[in-house]
Amino acid sequence: MDRATQLTDEYSMIDINSKLKTLESKYNLSRDRLLVINQNMMDQFKLTSADLKTLRDEIKEVKTDINSIKEIISSITKELNRFAKKEDIKIIEKYVNLWDPLKFVTEDQLKEMIKEHANRKNRK
Repeated sequence: MDRATQLTDEYSMIDINSKLKTLESKYNLSRDRLLVINQNMMDQFKLTSADLKTLRDEIKEVKTDINSIKEIISSITKELNRFAKKEDIKIIEKYVNLWDPLKFVTEDQLKEMIKEHANRKNRK
């Protein structure tokens, strides 16, 4: 082997070695970036999972509140059905006006009237 071939082979080995180091460097950089991306994804997954759990808890709470409100509305509706209707009040008003309780006499007033009536009969 002559010296030129040896140098060419040597330069080829140096060039191959240099390219190999460059590829290894790129591989290491890619690996490091992938590790960072994986870590970020894991962190984001944890945050998303925590947010999802919080949302589920809040949805449960809202559902509980809605059920409670439904029960209260149902109770109020039942109470409202027990109230007198406008027509019923008008009928009662007619009877009160017909009886006119302001013209009723008390027991004492009736006794007084009986005494006065008896005194008038006695005078005659």
